[in-house]
Amino acid sequence: MTTITIDDISGKARDAGTSLTNALPPSVTDAGRKAYDSVAGGAQWYIEQWEDLIAEAREMRASAELNDIPAEDFLANLIEAKIDSDIPGRLRVRPAQLKGRSELARQCTELLAGVDGISEAHVSALTGSVLLFYDTNHFETSEELLLALG
Repeated sequence: MTTITIDDISGKARDAGTSLTNALPPSVTDAGRKAYDSVAGGAQWYIEQWEDLIAEAREMRASAELNDIPAEDFLANLIEAKIDSDIPGRLRVRPAQLKGRSELARQCTELLAGVDGISEAHVSALTGSVLLFYDTNHFETSEELLLALG
């Protein structure tokens, strides 16, 4: 049985749109060109709609997968998050998976409050950021802190 993925559909739609816009021979009359442009424009619109639906499906699939992630696993993967600012004793990271997940943010805040060496933890689902204030005597670097969370 052949499995078709979202990426397959997206690629075929994009290829079809490109071939539609480049397929008209130069010998076609103006009326024919206008009709063709109208059809090609409509086809391109449908292709764009499909691409939007595919993007939404990807986001929903990622969202569904992330809803099952326990806060402990989420914090263990903070080392892979984008570091927004890193000053000794203060670290802000922006994990993409946090935005819009208020329950995950709440759970992470509770877990981080119990970690030795972290004096304050602010986890925001609204901004998608984790702000940590930590003791530099306990964790010499932010990388050491993130590794300890893992």
